[in-house]
Amino acid sequence: MALLGEMTPLPTTPPAKLVISKDRHQVDEHGLMHAVSYAAQTPWIRHQSIRENILFGEVYEEGRYREVVECCALEPDFEILGDGDATEVGAR
Repeated sequence: MALLGEMTPLPTTPPAKLVISKDRHQVDEHGLMHAVSYAAQTPWIRHQSIRENILFGEVYEEGRYREVVECCALEPDFEILGDGDATEVGAR
């Protein structure tokens, strides 16, 4: 929220400074831009199984699904849940 200017800064000692380069195309020797981006995330979930929430209406493809589960580190969660990825979830 501070990066978006939607937060009221409090006085600090010494005063805090946020330095943002005006040159948004400046790339260093490693190919990095040293830029900041912001993507708001509001989590929500449909009252369906975890698998259906992951697929979100797409066709089930075993390899791709397993890759997503691995990238999101969901296997330990599936082991804890009695029905694994077939566990029904929702607002509660």
